[in-house]
Amino acid sequence: MTIRGLMVPVDMDGWNVRRCVIVASLANCCYGQSLRFCEFIVARMTGTDDVRLALDVPLTFTGTLRVGETEPGDTWGAFYTMNCTAVAADGS
Repeated sequence: MTIRGLMVPVDMDGWNVRRCVIVASLANCCYGQSLRFCEFIVARMTGTDDVRLALDVPLTFTGTLRVGETEPGDTWGAFYTMNCTAVAADGS
């Protein structure tokens, strides 16, 4: 499955993103009201080691979307999670 959205990094190794939150707009998540549980996806990079930080750029995330499941011990409690195998800037 592919999802378009913006990256909000939450776990990094240098400039590489290991886990991020995918959102439709930074206006609400970063500058407005808190997101509701159904308005974001917590993405874990599983198929690649070189997902570079890309802020304020629309991206296409490819991977397996899971609904209603969380990783054991995960503190996010996200309704939507994704194991990403690829992340690409739009047009690349």
